[in-house]
Amino acid sequence: MSRHWTDEEEDTLRKIYAEAGWDKLLSEFPSRKKRGIVNKAHRLGLKRNRCKTYCDECGARLVQGQQGLECPNPDCEISYYQFSRGGHKLIRVVRAVVIQ
Repeated sequence: MSRHWTDEEEDTLRKIYAEAGWDKLLSEFPSRKKRGIVNKAHRLGLKRNRCKTYCDECGARLVQGQQGLECPNPDCEISYYQFSRGGHKLIRVVRAVVIQ
């Protein structure tokens, strides 16, 4: 049985749903499942931003680079994201590590 969404939860969902990653959404709503968040957002008329804008690893905003969407954080393990052959999915490319 699902519990009702509070006005505060709905306001938070409206503010962050389009841009936030699933880690952020699930941490903001710890008692909610992904499906419940999606259903509520749909009922509120909210849509997700289809373009990936944040790094999965460090949370930095991605920037357009020569190889695809790049993580600007030099300490991040992820170097850049590129589209798969079908263009439907972004693939993470791990930064090369030099061992001295």
